[in-house]
Amino acid sequence: MARQKVFYECAFCKRLYDEERQATECETHHNEMAHLKVIDCANANIDSHDLFPEKILLKNDQGDDHLAEYTLSKRGSIADFYQSEEQSEWYQS
Repeated sequence: MARQKVFYECAFCKRLYDEERQATECETHHNEMAHLKVIDCANANIDSHDLFPEKILLKNDQGDDHLAEYTLSKRGSIADFYQSEEQSEWYQS
């Protein structure tokens, strides 16, 4: 028999959660990242026409002068990231 179920949606990434608290934490996480700005990006393959760079440098506009370097580790659809065994990494606070 069909049952009605209520979900809570993150206003930024549209991910659905069983509990309102989880969706609120996800939104808070997105708000915290709003101050990150891309300083530089680079591709290892100069002739590459990829949509995503191999490496990016980020700076927090509200923080100190530290930068963070991120490298491309995985490509795929949204489902590949959020429905994998590693999904807990994406919304932990």
